[in-house]
Amino acid sequence: MRTWIVVIAMLAMMSPVMGLAASDYDGGFKIKNDEGTFSLKLSGKMQVQFLFKDSKDASSALYFRMRRGSMGVNMQYNDRVTLGFSLLHTTGSAGEDKFQNMNLSGAEVGIKIFPWLNVDVGMVGLPLDMGFSSSWLLLPEAPSVQTRSDQLGDITPLASSFGAPDGLGVRLTGEYWKMFYEFGVVSSRESNYDINKESKGMSVGFRTGINIFDAVGSKLTDYDCSTTPKLTVSVGSIYQGSRIDSTLASNNNPAPPEIENMWTSSLGAAFRLAGLSVTAQGYYREIRFNSLGTAGTIYGGAGARLKFTDIGYMLSAGYYIIPKKFEVAAQASQTIRQQAGNDSWSFGGGVNWYAYDNYLKLQLGYQLQKHYDWIEGVNNSGQGTYAYTSGNAEHNVVLMMHSTF
Repeated sequence: MRTWIVVIAMLAMMSPVMGLAASDYDGGFKIKNDEGTFSLKLSGKMQVQFLFKDSKDASSALYFRMRRGSMGVNMQYNDRVTLGFSLLHTTGSAGEDKFQNMNLSGAEVGIKIFPWLNVDVGMVGLPLDMGFSSSWLLLPEAPSVQTRSDQLGDITPLASSFGAPDGLGVRLTGEYWKMFYEFGVVSSRESNYDINKESKGMSVGFRTGINIFDAVGSKLTDYDCSTTPKLTVSVGSIYQGSRIDSTLASNNNPAPPEIENMWTSSLGAAFRLAGLSVTAQGYYREIRFNSLGTAGTIYGGAGARLKFTDIGYMLSAGYYIIPKKFEVAAQASQTIRQQAGNDSWSFGGGVNWYAYDNYLKLQLGYQLQKHYDWIEGVNNSGQGTYAYTSGNAEHNVVLMMHSTF
């Protein structure tokens, strides 16, 4: 409630200025001063879902949920200095429906030093792959291979997906000719809210690529029905330093796994033309351990290996049967882990109806997903036992209304 009071007060104070300034619309309500040196843009988004779930291990469910709700503020000065943030509410992906409070998200200050060098500080996270805006997904949910919790909940880094982590730090970006790059450094806590006071460790990420034809951008779909081909290819990698498996540690485990470091890499390509969108990305991760702790009993006892490698991929395709109105889509992703019983996959398809551009659209999607077998540490009664829980195929049907301004 206090957050919204602050926002309303800010808008009220700016209203006299807004009344004297020129206004426009460009992906949000935009105002600027007469000289054109300062601009302010307000934008918002809401995504409401109606879900049906069915699986053999649980009773079916039918319910509504608010998937995302946000309000963003972006300011620019002299085409060189930018400041932006958003107030964001989001529930988790398909398996995590806990309500999340409204949080500050994407708070960054940036400066354009040269045409080929931009510096941003704040909630920058790490670059890894071709991340796409949640406003332009082909299905109501992103490919599971890109969500850090595999749409189930944080189990352990032994079973995480390939999504790039958040984090407070600095990011460098730039373009030259058809090439582009991103480089980021964040605190090893990899959180937008928790400050790392106990360690000097940092996590580092780098991504580079080439726009062979026109740039694809941040849309997973070709809503523009491009008249000329778009083709982007990129490669990225992140390094994450030593850490304790926080999930197993939080379960009162006296000896949680100790990770020495993690390397994750990606290779992706995206093509757009005449309403057709095709995107493919592959992932590789190597995890090195100092010790598996008690979890070593699952992976071979005292002689268990201390290095695991995981691979994954995502494929998506969409096509506008009616340009900028009616789209059909399909999506697949899979995470193949070296450890026992931790693989997962998700396959699905859907249709999208753009009632009024992307400002109001309906998305109907179906996904069949296989949960990985999860590993339980010390159970709630503190007995100190490990156990496998059988994987489960789950059917998800989602109708989502997306609205933005």
